[in-house]
Amino acid sequence: MRSRSADWIDWTGLALAAAITVSGVGYLLLSTVLAPAAYVSGVLFLIRVTATAVTSRRV
Repeated sequence: MRSRSADWIDWTGLALAAAITVSGVGYLLLSTVLAPAAYVSGVLFLIRVTATAVTSRRV
């Protein structure tokens, strides 16, 4: 059975995938508008990894 916290972790993962895709396209096109999405994806990555570790911790 999944906990409620797993739902928001899924949404964080989707947002992370979108941010990585946008920043990758920005780097590919050398766009100065899209490339800063890498900062957003970095923060989302840290949130997702931390949340996954905390929620999957066995007590």
